[in-house]
This record gives sequence, C-alpha cells and structure tokens, in this order.
Amino acid sequence: MSRQRNTTYRWAWLSKNGRGHSRLFQTVLRISSNLSIKYPQSEPDICLPIQPHGQYRSNKEVALDKYAKIRDIFVPNCIIFPSAIQYNVLVIQAIVFDIGGVVTYNIGGYVKNDIIKTLGVTKNQYEEACHILIPLLSTARITEEEFWQRFRDITKNTKVPPENLWSREFSKRRKLRKDVVQIIKDLKQTGIKLAALSNVIRSHSQVNDEKGIYRLFDVRILSCEVGLKKPDPQIYQLTLKKLGAKPEETVFIDNKLQNVKVARNLGFKGIYYKNPGQLRKSLERLKLI
Repeated sequence: MSRQRNTTYRWAWLSKNGRGHSRLFQTVLRISSNLSIKYPQSEPDICLPIQPHGQYRSNKEVALDKYAKIRDIFVPNCIIFPSAIQYNVLVIQAIVFDIGGVVTYNIGGYVKNDIIKTLGVTKNQYEEACHILIPLLSTARITEEEFWQRFRDITKNTKVPPENLWSREFSKRRKLRKDVVQIIKDLKQTGIKLAALSNVIRSHSQVNDEKGIYRLFDVRILSCEVGLKKPDPQIYQLTLKKLGAKPEETVFIDNKLQNVKVARNLGFKGIYYKNPGQLRKSLERLKLI
C-alpha cells in the first residue's frame, strides 16, 4: 500500500448565502484515519481538500456539481471560495523499533549471571568491566577476543572464557513477544516502513539473525554493523536516511527513556515502551492501527 508523504493541499471554503453548515465540517475533514492535519484558527463551515494539481479529490467522500455532495448530504446553492492558505498534511511513513526488551524479552540478566558464575567474578567486577568495554564491543571497536583480554585485566581474573560464553544463554532464552510481533504484522498491512534499531554485540546479532528476528523489518540498523549506538544522534539520522523518511514522519519506540528523549529532541514521535498493551494503545492514538 502506497502512502503519500508531505503532500500540500489547498482547501476550498463552502458557504450558502453567507450561512454556515458547521455540522458537516467534521464529517468532511475525516479524510484518512492516519493524517495529521493543521486546521486554520478560524475554521470554515465546510472544508474540501483539493489535490496539488488543482482537481478535487475524486473519491466517494467528495463530489462537486450543481450541489455539494458530502457523504450523501446535499447542500444546495453552494459557492466555492478557494483559500489562498496552504496546509501541510503529514503522514507517518516509518516506525523504528528497539529489539531487546521491546520485540524480544530482556534476558541480559541471564547472560550476566552465566558469565559471573563461569568466570568466578563478582557482580561489581563484571559491571565495572562491562561499563567500560560493552560500548566498544557493541560498536565493533574491539573484537570479542580483545574484550575478554581486557575483561581479565580489569577484573584480575585469569580464567579463559569458553568460546560461546556470550551467546549460549542468549541463544537458549531469546524469545519474541508474540503481542508485539502481532502489532508489527498489523503495521505491515498499512504499508508503513519498519526498522529495527538496536544496540547489540555481534554474537547476539548472529543469534537474532538465526531466529529470523530481523526479517520482521524492512531496514535494520545494528550498532555492531554501523559503529554507532543509541543515544548518539548520528545513528538516528542514519536510520532516517535508510528509511527515506523525515523525523516528523517517523515514530520511535524504545524501552529506555533516554533513547526516546533523544529521538523526540530530533523531531521523532517517541513512544516509551512499557508493555505490549500500552504500545498498542499509543499506536492507536496515532491512528496507525
């Protein structure tokens, strides 16, 4: 399904001998459930959209002849006054989803506990090392081998980790949220472009690939592939470029408030994810599903 973007409409004002037909105004403006329209401060009695090339919309809502026919309501003797004012009609073109904690369950705690138990380090040692090293690993500035070497230096631990330590619990427990997957499927039916934007290390992205998680989306932007991570504004801009969308046309969904705040500051419509039901209601309020 194709979706018009950034279409500029002109509006025609209709009146009957100077008298208004205010009861019809809201009916006429129901053009599409997912259009965001800025109305003039002084609303006309009846407002009909005109396509940019100057012709009236040829659909069942509007037909102009000797009478104005609006959803089977006839208003005789109408005079059309074209307005010189133009309004932008913005259509949501794309939705960006975080993956871990939104599309899939958050299982970071299981991975952390497995590493702590296997290597015999404390929670504080683990968190101190990961605070320094995970930003580097998740943007591919160091390899996994380099990560473990530096991890041992920071924690003063001499144990050599097994090759699959990062991925074994992750692969075992990685599961999709069925309710969120259904939301994604519903959105696909509207023709909106969908993107996955995720801070992720390479071994975890490989598991997601194997499980087909990224196939739910038209575009994927992974920190380990692009060398950037949220909340760096550059990764948001890169996402928009890959989607071919503008920030005001794009919804951003994440379970970390800081990431959502950055998106909003850049012009996105941000949704702070809490649970599938709340997400669906938020998208319904935007008239997207």
